[in-house]
Amino acid sequence: DAAVDRTYVSPGDVIRVALTAHNLTEHELKFEVKVMTTCRLRSTSGYHRTYTRTEILHKQTIAPKDRLVWPSASPEVIAVPGLPPTFSGNFRGRRAGKDPLTWFHVLVLSLGGTNYFSHELEWKLPLFV
Repeated sequence: DAAVDRTYVSPGDVIRVALTAHNLTEHELKFEVKVMTTCRLRSTSGYHRTYTRTEILHKQTIAPKDRLVWPSASPEVIAVPGLPPTFSGNFRGRRAGKDPLTWFHVLVLSLGGTNYFSHELEWKLPLFV
């Protein structure tokens, strides 16, 4: 279970995260809070290129048969880094969806194993700056 207090932020704001994560496995798990910024470059000929940058805001390991609890009464406070304002492009008129550069941010809470072959559970929320 997890809860985030806001998804509309300014650089320097804080996000409060409350969660409960149980590790019922025999292996150590990692929990991360990160921001993914995706940029899309588009040419007039239709060629496009997508670039994603991930910044880890918080990470913590959970021992086997243990749990991580950030109660809603005292949630974990995570600072928002300097991010450019979200720009998803022009949605009106002839140029709708044809801006040469657009970008957006996603807040990701992930829980997964520490080895190469493990799977991750991810909870993604749009983050508006």
